[in-house]
Amino acid sequence: MARSGQLDVEGVLLNWRLEGEGGLPLVCIHGVGSYL
Repeated sequence: MARSGQLDVEGVLLNWRLEGEGGLPLVCIHGVGSYL
């Protein structure tokens, strides 16, 4: 099963995806915006 969602941290939108395929879970986080 794959889980996905969005987090809004300090005005920065993070798209995260958790995949449980192949044994160990793989977490992919994509950030949209500027950290500065």
